[in-house]
Parts: sequence; C-alpha cells; structure tokens
Amino acid sequence: MFSLLDCTYVTRADVSAVIVFGDSTVDSGNNNFITTIAKSNFRPYGKDFCSGVPTGRFSNGRLPTDFISEAFGLPQIVPAFLDPSYTIKHFVSGVCFASAGTGWDRVTAGIFNVISISKQLEYYKQYQRMLKEHQGEVKAKRTIREALHVICLGSNDFIENYFLLPIRSSQLTVSEYVNFLISIVNNFVREIYELGARKIGIIGLGPIGCIPVERTINFAAFGKCREEMNDAAREFNVKLQQLVATLNTELCGLRIVLGDIFDLGLDIISNPTAYGFKNVARGCCGTGLFEVSILCNSLSPTCCNAEEYSFWDAVHPSQRAYHIREACASPLPNRSPPPLNPSTSISPPFHRIKVPTRLPHYPLAISTFGSSIDGLSSSYFSTEVFREMERTRRFWPPFDLEHSGVLSIDFQVVLQSSFED
Repeated sequence: MFSLLDCTYVTRADVSAVIVFGDSTVDSGNNNFITTIAKSNFRPYGKDFCSGVPTGRFSNGRLPTDFISEAFGLPQIVPAFLDPSYTIKHFVSGVCFASAGTGWDRVTAGIFNVISISKQLEYYKQYQRMLKEHQGEVKAKRTIREALHVICLGSNDFIENYFLLPIRSSQLTVSEYVNFLISIVNNFVREIYELGARKIGIIGLGPIGCIPVERTINFAAFGKCREEMNDAAREFNVKLQQLVATLNTELCGLRIVLGDIFDLGLDIISNPTAYGFKNVARGCCGTGLFEVSILCNSLSPTCCNAEEYSFWDAVHPSQRAYHIREACASPLPNRSPPPLNPSTSISPPFHRIKVPTRLPHYPLAISTFGSSIDGLSSSYFSTEVFREMERTRRFWPPFDLEHSGVLSIDFQVVLQSSFED
C-alpha cells in the first residue's frame, strides 16, 4: 500500500497547507453554495462533528482530508473555498475546492450541476492570486510548492455515470472509458504542476461495487458486491499507478504518490470485527440501503452508534472508516493517528453556519434527476430495483421496503419539499 507521501522525506515542517480537489468524500461544504440537490448541510449529517453541526460534509463527522491536515500539525479541518465564513487567512493553511457528485468526466459533473474539475482548477488559480496578495509573491509560491495537494475523485464517473446512464457506456467500453479518464487525470496533474504544485497525493478508487446502495440494487444476487464495478475500479487503479510512475519520471521535482484504498476497503468488508465494525453492508442513516443526501434527513431513523458502521449513509463511509483510511495511508512516520473527534476548540467560525430548517427546494432537479447523489436517483431505484423485484419475486433484504416505514417517510419528505411553494 502506498502512503500519501513517502515517509522518508515528510516531516511536519514539510507541508505548508493541504489543498484539496475532489468529490463528496472530501467536499467540506462547497456544494452548500451552488444550486444542486447534492447537499448534506442538514441533520443528521454532522451529528458527530463539533457540536453536531452539519457543514455540508457527507459524513457523520470529519473527512479524511481533515485528519490529514491535523496530522501535519495544521488546523483540524480543511475549509471550503466557497464558504463566505472563511477568508484567505484561513485558506493559508488549507483549502478545499471539492464538490460532491463531480468526477473527472465533465458529463458526470453535469448530472447534478456540481463543480467540474476544470472549474476547481479555476478556483485554484483564483486562490493563488489571493495568496499572492496576502503573502507576497515569493512566500505564496513557497506555500504552494510545499503544500500537499490531495486529489480524490473518480468514483462518480462509474457510479452515477458509466454504470447508470447510457451516454458513455454506449460510446466506450469500460477499458476505453478508463483510458479516457486517465488522460484527464494526466492533463490535470500536469496543469497544477505548471502552477507550482510539487507534492501530490492522489487517492485511488475503493471497492465501489460494495457500497450499500449498489448492494441493494444487486438484491437479486442477495446483496453481494457488484463485481463489474469493482473490476472497473481495479483497472482504473492499475492504470493510475502506471500514470503516477510516469509523472514522477517526467516532471522534475514532482513527488506524487497513489493512496491505495481498494484492498483496505475489501478487508474491512471481509473482516469487519478486526476494525471494530459490526455492520459493513448498510449505512447508519435510515434503512442504510439507499438513503443519501436529501433522502438521509432529520426524519430518517439513525443508528445509535455510527462508530459501529463502516458506512454513514448508503454511499459514504462513516467518520471512523475515514479515520481508519487516513491512519492506514499514514502521511507521517512513527505517529499515532489524530483523535477521532475534534475538540470543541476548533477555530473556524462554525457558529456562523446556518443549519437549514427544511430540505433544499429544487423541484425541477428532483423531477429530472431523482432525489439523491453519487449514483442513486429515485427514477433509477424504481426502474432498476423494483422492476427486478417484480421480475424475480425475490427480495433482498428479507423485508418489504415499501412498507418498512422508513422508505415512505423519506419519499414523503422529498415530495413535500419539492412541491411546496
């Protein structure tokens, strides 16, 4: 397994800031400030965060990049670039451009109208201009050069795009699509290198076919992982590793490593008790089978102890799973992992975050794309899952979803919020 940075040269003083590009696994709240249904700035998201504040993180608590930042002696969280509560004074030590629901493919970003990777690059350039005004050109260039640039995306290109919509899958084979994505990764890394980035940690794909929502869709196989999706993730990771080797050779002064989380993810699923988990097949929120984003809301029953679950919702890992991921891909030698829960002394202005009293109101987007994010829409769920249930007359899990109570409550909330004036 590769660490995010080679432990032979990394010390606390080596990293000036943590700069994040990616999707919902590292989005610390940018989607709160764009028009999309891909949001999580409402309860129960953030229930184990500082004072239980939902910040837009798709987790019950912190994200892996938050733990990475703390591990380098930097602030305990990485703030979202679009959050007006923060200024360049906060961004000096870290900034997040990530957007839930996005991918390498521009088509993926368009599905939920989120921030594309090219737009994240534009924000990065804007950030550099702000940094130069704040620190001066010489110091700002040094900050960028010594910053750890974390890149984490690609899952949505398969979950909500290739294996869901007939656009790319009708044009390209899986291998061709992987090559297409890798070419975008290559161009992106070279662009941020030209802008001064020299330390890059890029996170590979996990076993995406084993997330709860995909296992729910695969109920006819009794909830087993969708191996065609895992195979695609494996192929992507292999070619990503090849690209990393090429980039390290061709780009002078670049230190880029691949964080391999695939085998770790499978091991957690195969040996949950070894990691302290009791449930790895469902999320903590609601039934844990399909709830994510606005389907995981204040009316969704939530498990008592999220630390026992490897997934918080039907797509995203729990804070504890993120913590394990960060600890196993340690960027610092001979250290203990940072504490799981942040102290109440976190400095960023969370007291100014407004928690929505109701769900987001996007009726057009909901009616067009469904009621969720990262690979699950209500239309897809109904056409694929329930059609298959009707065809096979076999149910997994062994209870009636329609009359389980949770499903009807969630869809009632979605419909109410969608059509209210």
